[in-house]
Amino acid sequence: MSQSSLPPPPNTTVQAYSSIDPFVEKFGKVVFVTSVQNRDMIEVWVKKIAAVSGQKVDWHFLGPSVCILAVGDLHLVKLAIVKLIDEHDQIFLHEVQKDPVWRQLPKALLMIPRPDWWAEYANKKSDSKSPSGEPN
Repeated sequence: MSQSSLPPPPNTTVQAYSSIDPFVEKFGKVVFVTSVQNRDMIEVWVKKIAAVSGQKVDWHFLGPSVCILAVGDLHLVKLAIVKLIDEHDQIFLHEVQKDPVWRQLPKALLMIPRPDWWAEYANKKSDSKSPSGEPN
């Protein structure tokens, strides 16, 4: 798989970021864990999740992983993650291409991160509303 065959990562330019919101750090529940290391791209993606869900969402590094935490209606946060997952996957695959070991693996063998709640939410269409409040 060549780097040129991947779509470019989403526009994720961030000038600065602060440390994790203390309220989210203290009371937040982990909703997603990823190995994406580009803090600019994660910052933009997490802010989009917060905007789409209308909930408090933030992130921090935990070893080599990024933990995304949320406070509020976690159902809306999970729906927002499902809606925005393609952006995460583009970022993930873009980072894989920079790693000499990972980029040698066939795309089918890459384990793109998915949380344990993924199947329930990704397949839920008719009985829920989108994060914007409109029926799916």
